[in-house]
Amino acid sequence: MLLNLETDVNISDKDGVTSLMLACKGNHTNVVETLLVSKADVTKCDNGKRSPLEYACTAGNVDIVNLLLEHGVIINLANKNGITPLHVSCMNDRAYVVNSLIEHKADINLLDIHGETPLYKSCFSGNIEIVTMLLNNGTTIKISDTSGKSPAAIAKAKGFSSIIELLEKDQT
Repeated sequence: MLLNLETDVNISDKDGVTSLMLACKGNHTNVVETLLVSKADVTKCDNGKRSPLEYACTAGNVDIVNLLLEHGVIINLANKNGITPLHVSCMNDRAYVVNSLIEHKADINLLDIHGETPLYKSCFSGNIEIVTMLLNNGTTIKISDTSGKSPAAIAKAKGFSSIIELLEKDQT
């Protein structure tokens, strides 16, 4: 009803959070669709530089992610910590979302402010499915974080032997 009154769909609260971000966070696909039709700004970020796409990736709703991708989001837009939607998806074990982002050409080797790649995040969380996806799409395994730890070192420290085997196999 508010949308019929020509309400500004891009208005935000004191933290910069918009209705689109809340709909993405809450997995409200129909609301996201309505807001997109009403010209919600998919590139607007909150005060932490988190985009609607990051909210959708955190929630893990691949349908919403795909809707946003169809409406011109910046796929590699990083928040204030250098974390991209792909990083978030890897951290939260969102394999379907990771797959969609890779299909839409997300950069799989971007570093956050700690020098951590999406592969690093996946090795930390222990998600072998996502690690495999990243490796199959050409991720660089030799990038270490700012403290010198590699994805393999993280997997080893966490006791993820199957991931260590995958990484070693990929090096040969």
